[in-house]
Amino acid sequence: MESWVGSLDIKADRVLDVGGSQKPAKGRTASWDVEEYLISDIEVPHDNSSKPDIVFDLGERSLDKECMNYFDTIFCLEVSEYVKDPVAMMNNLNWRLNNGGKLYISFNFSYPVHNPPGLDYFRYTRFGVKQLLENNGFNIDKLIPRTCDMNTGYPQWMEFISKQGMKYSKELGDINRETGYLVEATKL
Repeated sequence: MESWVGSLDIKADRVLDVGGSQKPAKGRTASWDVEEYLISDIEVPHDNSSKPDIVFDLGERSLDKECMNYFDTIFCLEVSEYVKDPVAMMNNLNWRLNNGGKLYISFNFSYPVHNPPGLDYFRYTRFGVKQLLENNGFNIDKLIPRTCDMNTGYPQWMEFISKQGMKYSKELGDINRETGYLVEATKL
């Protein structure tokens, strides 16, 4: 994650960082030329987090006309698993982003259930990520898999799968190493 975010050159009039109260995107990129930077998050984000500029739940179906087609770039990092309605999430991101605007978003696929208790809902395959974005007005420019390295647990993971009698797609090869996705997309 940090390597990817650290490689981004951000030049935009207005940037929205969805869920950025705990770990803002600003200050983590390669370059940052932004006129207006706002963080949106739930009303009470994680402990020791700064208060968001805009309070809204990404998974609630809502249309804030004041923010419609307002942002040139949106970050939505390490948030998707907490959203109870993925289609509402994509609609909210789409509504707030200008046509041709950039979306930087991450998705987990293989990750343990984590805090806050009871609010960790979904995991996404690369095929689910593709469908979710493309069916909701985005073109995927880059889909970068996060992977399980051979030296950090992959053999143990495959042994576990085998012992449990789970089936995996052998013809897809390295896809079985994927633990999540970093996506750069453009609003159509």
